[in-house]
Amino acid sequence: MDSSLESVGIFMSTFVIHTKILTHGGDIMPIVQITILPQSAEKKAEMSKVITDEIHRITGIRKEAMVILFYELPAENCADGGEMLSEKFKRMHS
Repeated sequence: MDSSLESVGIFMSTFVIHTKILTHGGDIMPIVQITILPQSAEKKAEMSKVITDEIHRITGIRKEAMVILFYELPAENCADGGEMLSEKFKRMHS
């Protein structure tokens, strides 16, 4: 498996990553919150693995200490540049 976010097959602009660091018994515990348009369970699993692997590679923090939370928003609840994403997607796919 290619360990890059591009291999996940989604637009990078469709989600935002917020990272919080908490401590639990002296361990650093990153909590990654991803706000994203709805994705399949397979894509979210791959994103979780890639993000966890990269945070571990860069920081050395144990993978078991990491938490990733997905918040899915439907396209009709998101706008970009003043245009609803649901309308933008309809136009792109017509």
